[in-house]
Amino acid sequence: VYGPGSYSIEFERRRSARADGLSWMESFLARIGRLEKASGTRLLDGVDFHSYPYYFEQGPSSEDSLVAALSKFGQALDTLVRQMGTHLADPRSRKVSLSEFNSTVKITALTMEHVNGLGLTMMLQDLWSRFPDRAVSILWEPMAGEPMNPDGGAIESYGALRIFTKPRKGLVSELSDAPTSAWWAQVLTRLWMGGPGS
Repeated sequence: VYGPGSYSIEFERRRSARADGLSWMESFLARIGRLEKASGTRLLDGVDFHSYPYYFEQGPSSEDSLVAALSKFGQALDTLVRQMGTHLADPRSRKVSLSEFNSTVKITALTMEHVNGLGLTMMLQDLWSRFPDRAVSILWEPMAGEPMNPDGGAIESYGALRIFTKPRKGLVSELSDAPTSAWWAQVLTRLWMGGPGS
């Protein structure tokens, strides 16, 4: 059993509505911990959440702002580790599921650049270094058309949140669809972890 399926990694700041002085995630973990202790039954096998750290409304995106947003992911995970340790018995036996992630949910030209791949690699490294034997991650990619493109139209600002995309704007690939920076991020992470093919 995994929960709560939170869409936010603001594990410290996003307040709960229970007037308990805790953040939403910590309030959830505290309630689960109390229920488990009272019943003597394990109710939660893993914590599940989504993360899209780079959110911007309009205008040009920048490498600095993308890196700054993605670099906060590790701090959020440190908060989660602390909250799990405070409220759950045997927290190291609990799994962690990043069941949706990408750098953003909005198209930016940077999603096709090396900086995006390095940023996603950094996020995965943050996850797996804190939960080395008990994490799962699933890259979110749109399958029925790309979402909005706030730093320019689809023609002016080539971006993609997919693992593979149709080559445009001078991109060349031997494959019919070209691997994007998100694909390379997962390859780099596998190499770093010493997985198959590394």
